[in-house]
Amino acid sequence: MAGQPWVPSDELPSADGDGDSRIAPDPYDDPEVIAWLEAESATAANTAAAPYLIFALARTGHLGASLQLVERLRYQSLSEDLTHRCDVVTLRLWSARVQLRPDPEAYALAAELLTAPAALHPWQRVLLHLNIAACIQADMTADLDAIDSATEHLVAALTLVKVLGVRGPEASILSRLALAEIPRGRPSMAAQFARAALDLGHHDAASGPPPFWKVRAQLTLGWADHFQGAPVAWDLLAQLPTVRPEAEADPTLASLAIAMAAHDALHTGQMQAARSVLASASVDHRVARGGVWALPLMMLDAYLAVQQGDRARAQAYTSRLDLVPAPAEAIMVRAMIAGKRGDLDEALALLDPITSGRVRHLSLTFACACAYESGLLEKLGRSEDADASMQQALAWTEPVNARRVFALFLPTQNLVLARRALAASPGNAWAAEIVAFLEGGSSHVAVPAPAPVDLTGDTPLTSRELEVLALVSRGHSQSGIAEELYVSLNTVKTHLRSIRQKLGVAKTGEAAALARSAGWL
Repeated sequence: MAGQPWVPSDELPSADGDGDSRIAPDPYDDPEVIAWLEAESATAANTAAAPYLIFALARTGHLGASLQLVERLRYQSLSEDLTHRCDVVTLRLWSARVQLRPDPEAYALAAELLTAPAALHPWQRVLLHLNIAACIQADMTADLDAIDSATEHLVAALTLVKVLGVRGPEASILSRLALAEIPRGRPSMAAQFARAALDLGHHDAASGPPPFWKVRAQLTLGWADHFQGAPVAWDLLAQLPTVRPEAEADPTLASLAIAMAAHDALHTGQMQAARSVLASASVDHRVARGGVWALPLMMLDAYLAVQQGDRARAQAYTSRLDLVPAPAEAIMVRAMIAGKRGDLDEALALLDPITSGRVRHLSLTFACACAYESGLLEKLGRSEDADASMQQALAWTEPVNARRVFALFLPTQNLVLARRALAASPGNAWAAEIVAFLEGGSSHVAVPAPAPVDLTGDTPLTSRELEVLALVSRGHSQSGIAEELYVSLNTVKTHLRSIRQKLGVAKTGEAAALARSAGWL
């Protein structure tokens, strides 16, 4: 029987002590036993053998054959035998997840089995809960309510596993709990679950590729660490296609990996690289099926489209986000479009349902909206309101340790406002960390005690000119400033000429020194 080199079977019974005593280890590697099971499953007299065969085929890498047999089971009447019934429903859920093809009937049957008065073996409950959660996480139409439902199933499975005293599936469950924290915007919790999974599961590299749950946990941990301020784990991203081929093909993991690469390129000033990553992602079939996991990519590309004046591309993203559905994220893009064309009041009105908590948001959109709102308010001269919005963003991100929020949209403006928050409250450790992070320093810094900084004192310079001069004072080149502010090099040169003329100096360095001595920087 021709087999596939891999099969995503982390949510199926195995012979490695995962709690299902019906599955013996030796037959898995015995072609004669598999052939016998296949023959037996084809007879009406022994349909109970079919699930055992599929478990065996899946665990030995025969993906095509196992999926074909699940399809055959789909059109057979369900047995009255509870054990067989649970096995078939579990396999249908597994098949739906692997093929990214929803099976509503299997969902309904699983829910019925979990609530039925008849006693199920605890291990079968584990498999049903785990496979329901896996299907929800693979569904591109999943929203926060669905993600919450998946988490409930994962917690139920984890509780049963601990009661049973088996460790086989625990790491897989924990890796999925880590994944669920990403659309909730809680990188610190994602990191906690992922590390717990990696601490539990042990894999001997000599025995072959790592299990899929381990790749999932590693990538989720990389994403969580990245949003907490760490650089991208390039070594992990580079090896994904080789350690597990299905990890590269998986829409969820592929979307996260590509988003990490795009974020890192933006934060390190590699604008061309970021554009290249996002351009390829926009036509990537994996990202198209990534659902909520592709949101960071869509938001980043929409932001760049707005900054580049590509209104058609930005508008297209609002439609895509409406379909996810991601209403708060679609509103955020519409607000950025309005802000770009100068309709600041309209942009603020659009943001209000998000920042006031009237619309549920995915990922870190609430904090991003608060930070973006603070920049709009500052441009309108409403400094007190701008400070309040920045404080809201700081307060929301501190418990989840999400530094990178402030590097996503208008990072230079965020730095100005974070510095002002720190000046107003020198003991604010989180504001100090955000300032250090945006300045390119350590993400874990001691709290400084700076002298108060006045960024709104009398100055002939515009807020944009102050941004340009601040970057000059930190050693940025003209091209680096253009990339940081997402403007052309000619625009930067125009700003610098205006600055020198207003301050009556011949050199840009002299202008920066004068601005520092005046307390404008």
